[in-house]
Amino acid sequence: MGTTTAVYDAVQHGKPLVSRVITITGQAVAHPQNLEARIGTPFADLLEYCGLSEQHLARLIVGGPMMGLTIENPQIPMIKTSNCLIAGSINEFPAQPPAQACIRCGMCEQVCPVELLPQQLHWFAKGREFEKAKHHNLFDCIECGACSYVCPSNIPLVQYYRFAKGEIRKEDAEQRKADHARLRFEARQARQEQEQLEKELRRKARAEEAAKNQAAKRDAVITKQASSTVESSEPDLKQLKTNAAVARTKLKKAEKALSNAQAKDWTESMLCRKRLISYRPSLTPQPRLTNRHSRHLLHRQRRL
Repeated sequence: MGTTTAVYDAVQHGKPLVSRVITITGQAVAHPQNLEARIGTPFADLLEYCGLSEQHLARLIVGGPMMGLTIENPQIPMIKTSNCLIAGSINEFPAQPPAQACIRCGMCEQVCPVELLPQQLHWFAKGREFEKAKHHNLFDCIECGACSYVCPSNIPLVQYYRFAKGEIRKEDAEQRKADHARLRFEARQARQEQEQLEKELRRKARAEEAAKNQAAKRDAVITKQASSTVESSEPDLKQLKTNAAVARTKLKKAEKALSNAQAKDWTESMLCRKRLISYRPSLTPQPRLTNRHSRHLLHRQRRL
């Protein structure tokens, strides 16, 4: 009923699902009725509106009498799947007798609407053999409660199935987390290896580039030396003439400087000799100059 009303409001009026039609029933309420309440309304407010009697309340069940769940706190808010709230008295829901051993009568198998093997699922859940329970189609169970209702041993079969489903979901979640962590670790390892490989390739590329640059520099130096050698092997004629003229000029200057130095030395030696002769007239007789010697001295003096 609630689902049909929500579909009608959404299609005909464009109204989103902000409220829900919920049935409030049970012997502990004075006015059982259907209410349209907003999602998030606490169950305690709905029960108070319908006239809840705390003295007669034994169990508070969300859902139907077969598939509903017992709640302890009435302050739990209603959600979009809440369709019924039963405030049952002790007469409606008497205390369940203690469970006994399974007698394998097969009645649970006969009433199962999905045609499962409830007794086998019970043993697998009780022994925590969850893989075998999965292979026996545990998750096909709709938790209708028919098997628990007809069980002569008063075994809460549905509770066992819910426990097994919860444990399997928990194991699956842990396995997914472990697989995700493993995939992340493998991806990280692969990324680090790829980065290391790329770094090595870049290093090799830089080394090859440096080697090429060094080789290019050596080739440039060799080429420059070869070109300078070729240029030096084929000198310019004009430059050679200029160099020869400069060399001749330097040679003339050197010869002139040599002759001047020799004349200066001869003159100084002659002066020294004259001084010696003038200082020692008694020991050193004056030489007699011939005409030939006098002409030679006169010629030297003229040159100087």
